[in-house]
Amino acid sequence: ITHHEYFLPPDAPKPFGTRSVVDRYKNGLRFADDVLGRLIDGYRARGLLDDTVIVVVGDHGEAFDEHPGNRLHGSFLYEENLRTPLLIRAPSLPAGTQRSRRPSTHADVAPTILSLLGVPAATRPGALDESAVRDLLADTFTARPTVHATSFPTSLVAVRGPRLKAITSEDGRIAELYDLVADPREQSPLDDERATASLIAHGRRTLARRAQVLTSAPRLGPGWLERAASSSQLTLSSGRVFNMVRPCLPLSTSSAQ
Repeated sequence: ITHHEYFLPPDAPKPFGTRSVVDRYKNGLRFADDVLGRLIDGYRARGLLDDTVIVVVGDHGEAFDEHPGNRLHGSFLYEENLRTPLLIRAPSLPAGTQRSRRPSTHADVAPTILSLLGVPAATRPGALDESAVRDLLADTFTARPTVHATSFPTSLVAVRGPRLKAITSEDGRIAELYDLVADPREQSPLDDERATASLIAHGRRTLARRAQVLTSAPRLGPGWLERAASSSQLTLSSGRVFNMVRPCLPLSTSSAQ
């Protein structure tokens, strides 16, 4: 319901109206929030809320022409595409609402959950790049550049540091650098070839390492999407889904799995 085309049940409230696609998107967000509230109320009514870790995370942002041609989420790597919600409620966290500005990616979610459950998180040399696994709530947290990529219609890589962010295309014809503190809407590219090259080099190393891990994972046969297509004559998209063993993100040194 928060995904294009933002369809809602017929009886869902529409407090933002329906004049534009942005209005429909906001209505979807409101409805999703109401549904989540009902779920949490259900845990509270059953006496389970104080013994439950709740994590809500989005997989991408949503764009509405903040940059020319940037609509929905898959084609660009500006902040409107990359910023996603991550909400955590846990009995061990301090009361009240806290906001964090720690830069993160989805790779950080699992070790953060394990930490909240009291399971020690660890990395294993030779698996995914060691810097990719961090507890977002740890006192020892240190910021590192985050790496993002998209492939349609143009292959792009973005590397986001604490302040600077570089965006480049696979062929090198696109190279943009932004100061996210002074220019959070990314409207005024900077001219600093050295800083751009440094961030992009970090991004390419990280993506190459991830590709190596994924391509070396044992295959278990055709992925579920391919099997579904062969049985129901569905049309496969250009993105292939593989059914593979992923030993690339070990999170615990204990026997608890």
